[in-house]
Amino acid sequence: MFIIMNILMIQFNLRTAVFNSVLFDFDHPNYRLVQIASLAFTIVFGALCAYLGWLLSGRKNRNKGQWAVLCFLLNIWGLIFLIFLPPLEKAGPRHPT
Repeated sequence: MFIIMNILMIQFNLRTAVFNSVLFDFDHPNYRLVQIASLAFTIVFGALCAYLGWLLSGRKNRNKGQWAVLCFLLNIWGLIFLIFLPPLEKAGPRHPT
């Protein structure tokens, strides 16, 4: 994924646009605002992924708390992994044979 992004940046000459943006210009008046917005987006997106992971893990009969934390940390990759996992069977009483 990183290699593809790097090739696209070189192909379309985006490297200069990214490194000359406000993200790396410490003297820009909106530098602090951009930092706060970027951090807020990261936290909100992680919380959204955690909530979706919590909902989806309930449908798949998996531990909701663990999957919420995993989806918060892994973001979209945790959700994709959870989507492709098969549902667990609910543990019921076992009869000795």
